[in-house]
Amino acid sequence: MPAREPLSDAEADRLTYRDPDFLSQYLRRDGRIKSRRQTGLSRCQQARLARAVKIARELALIPFPPNRRALEVKGMTGPDGKALDTKSERRRPRRSTR
Repeated sequence: MPAREPLSDAEADRLTYRDPDFLSQYLRRDGRIKSRRQTGLSRCQQARLARAVKIARELALIPFPPNRRALEVKGMTGPDGKALDTKSERRRPRRSTR
């Protein structure tokens, strides 16, 4: 994905939690915030974006990303993040009796 142009002053003013549609263009499919390399924002604008997204999540305007660690503990995904298919893959290996 090529880097975007820096935001104009008018667009920078839209970096608030009140505009979830605008914020959603800076989120990945899994709900995480895109990096500065991908967004093309300045350091200050990226910090404002992160703050606005976090507030919007707390107000339930934007969904939280899924907690991958919790899914691993439940046995729904493997350590590589892929879904497990069979019950045999979820079982822990047996300990040696020696």
